[in-house]
Amino acid sequence: MSQKVRTFYQYANKLLQHEKSRISIRTHAPLRIALVYPNVYAVGMANLGFQSLYRLFNEHPLVSCERAFYDPSLEETVLTIESGRLITQFDVIAFSISFEMDYFNVLKFIEQSGIKLRAAERHARDPLIIAGGVATFINPVPIAPFIDLFFLGEIESQVNDLIDKLLQIKESDQTKADVIDSLANDSRIYAHMRKNVTGRRIERVDASQYDYDPQYSEIITPYSHFKNMFLIEVGRGCYRRCRFCAASHIYQPVRFFTLDKIIDTIEKYVHDTKKIGLVGAALCDYPNIVELGEKLVSKGYELGLSSYRFETISETFLNILNEGKVKTITLAPEAGSFDLRKRINKPIPDELIYDSIELIAKSNISNLKLYYLVGLPRETKADIDAMIDSVRKIKSIFYSRNVSGRELTISTNAFIPKPFTPFQWSGLADEKYLKVTRRYISKEFKAIGRIHVTQRSVKSEIVQAMISLGNFNMPDILEKAVIMNDMNYLYESEECHRMITDKEFAVELPWDFIEYPVSKEILWKQHEKAIKND
Repeated sequence: MSQKVRTFYQYANKLLQHEKSRISIRTHAPLRIALVYPNVYAVGMANLGFQSLYRLFNEHPLVSCERAFYDPSLEETVLTIESGRLITQFDVIAFSISFEMDYFNVLKFIEQSGIKLRAAERHARDPLIIAGGVATFINPVPIAPFIDLFFLGEIESQVNDLIDKLLQIKESDQTKADVIDSLANDSRIYAHMRKNVTGRRIERVDASQYDYDPQYSEIITPYSHFKNMFLIEVGRGCYRRCRFCAASHIYQPVRFFTLDKIIDTIEKYVHDTKKIGLVGAALCDYPNIVELGEKLVSKGYELGLSSYRFETISETFLNILNEGKVKTITLAPEAGSFDLRKRINKPIPDELIYDSIELIAKSNISNLKLYYLVGLPRETKADIDAMIDSVRKIKSIFYSRNVSGRELTISTNAFIPKPFTPFQWSGLADEKYLKVTRRYISKEFKAIGRIHVTQRSVKSEIVQAMISLGNFNMPDILEKAVIMNDMNYLYESEECHRMITDKEFAVELPWDFIEYPVSKEILWKQHEKAIKND
């Protein structure tokens, strides 16, 4: 056994020994699936979609599903952690992809497995490679030639149908090309090798016709980003339609689970943990959020919430968070001026922001995190100065009670245009503008004092925007970057820079072959309103 394989087994055994799980894997099931999260274990196990898919696959009586992760710190990553098998020994390799920046990792993983990167160049006996997850149904184009099939949308109600088709195919004499062509007849399936694809649609779970449980953590582990926490979703989608947010436009219609369904799911599946993490794009819009919190803390649970809104901050709500031992609140003003917040369809009044911070200052919350975007469409110096003035006032309020151990963290990251939003036609802000503006913001925050500033590198944000808006030239460029093991190749590409410029409505967008959840015409009207500030 080579040293790198021995090291992998040590790594895998350590992870498995600390997992709390009810999943049992059928060793001799006819269909073997390697489920891959293209990032490290800690990130993958904090992802509810990945965990739910692992459970759903293994609930099928004819499936054996094992997990693999991409960890660049290990020399060997193309083995499953359950058995240490090479992923090439499985019938299907299924990628669960939530972030466009992980597209690079997907290709690195395939390359390290010894499988040809291009689907068209693979051997008929190679595993079928499929992919899903929110990043892929926002824009699968950048990695389309490297994946045999994409499943577009929410898979809970369709997973057994997909498995049945894969089983039928395995038992037949069809070639891989026949398999791909057959499956691609489904409008929820996108196959790059089928030319002139149109009319693809994003599958949505219809709660009225399909009695499904919320997604939840089937596995609890201390090595997740959410250490030993049972995660459960309270709903899907968001009513608010902020013009920069893909989640609020993709997950339509908005759905919330009943209070009884959430409590029943927790009581039925929670492991030996007292930490409950509530997850949802519009978590604080959940109609019963206060009652849910009260019920959980009354049962002795500690709470973790994925997001907060200024509108929900109240003494009652903060008391529940205190009983739930919550020490950190994260809020997202997004912009410093009311005018710019209105432009992005997040019209939070200044008074509401400061009133909420006043309440937080009187509570036991020790850490306050605020998220702002830089480079929003039509942003001005006045908007940036308004952000600085607002943070100055927030800092004064938050620290006014002289509570020891408090910390104020401000995140200032670039606005990244996303498909299927009103800002999909907007380009990324100029690189020089982003750098100069962020230096100015950091300098002003330093002068204010007692503020911890976090931000990504501008270069990485440019690359993220390129992949987010990537067109049909992106796969060639991304492939070369992977072969060179250098993401800078994208950053230095003139073609990629053209992908992140402003566009007109008449321009065909790479993802237009997917049916829009919110019509393109409505999105354009919202885009125009934002630009004109109506």
